[in-house]
Amino acid sequence: MTTAYRHWEILERSQTGPFMDEDDFLPKHFTPTLKKLIKKYEIKYDPENPCPTDDAMADRIWQAAWELFRDVGYYNTDSHRLIQVTDEEIREALYMAHDQYWVGAGKDAVLWKHRQVEDMAPPFCIMSPDITCDEKYHQSICMAYLKEPLLDGICGPILEETFGHLIESSGPTEISGCIQHITNQKLAARLLGRPGTFMVAVGTAEHDSGQIAVSNEEWGVQKTDARLVGSLTEFKTADTLLNRSL
Repeated sequence: MTTAYRHWEILERSQTGPFMDEDDFLPKHFTPTLKKLIKKYEIKYDPENPCPTDDAMADRIWQAAWELFRDVGYYNTDSHRLIQVTDEEIREALYMAHDQYWVGAGKDAVLWKHRQVEDMAPPFCIMSPDITCDEKYHQSICMAYLKEPLLDGICGPILEETFGHLIESSGPTEISGCIQHITNQKLAARLLGRPGTFMVAVGTAEHDSGQIAVSNEEWGVQKTDARLVGSLTEFKTADTLLNRSL
């Protein structure tokens, strides 16, 4: 989970857990469990009240999500194995999780901390266009976002091409695109006098090799930056995503 030995336990389970065909995971395992919990905890969406403040409902949704994760597990699409966890392991992970981190560097370092419900402290603001863009505009778009005074961190736009070549996953063009991405982003921060700005990088990297290629304390993604290790879809992962967690 959040300790070294737990991390390797989870990676081991991704190769040795119960086998399941990928075509069966969503319709025969995930979805039936989800429907059962929605009914059990009486979770209903009210279109007239899209942002409810019902504390009891919030508690029911939390418990339903807990049981969904415990009962479904996480599916590795490469090994076709389920990563299963127990209640005790979920509690341990939450207990071990930090509630705040210093991110960014130097004068641009910012405290990223957990906020309570109705907390008066301002939220941590990561700005991200979350779109693909032409490479000739990439650096200028990064600069436009970095000019925003409310920005605490940035996740830059995604490159589709590098030096005129279409970027393809796990190939040389992805490595080039990732290097171009972080170079543009870091240079934009330096030009605007915010060299230590916290960055979530790099969105251009679809494959683990792209992330590894730009891990560099001098010019690339640094220890004061972050990486997004997402899911393929509902409760699915793959070796290329697990590699990033290391």
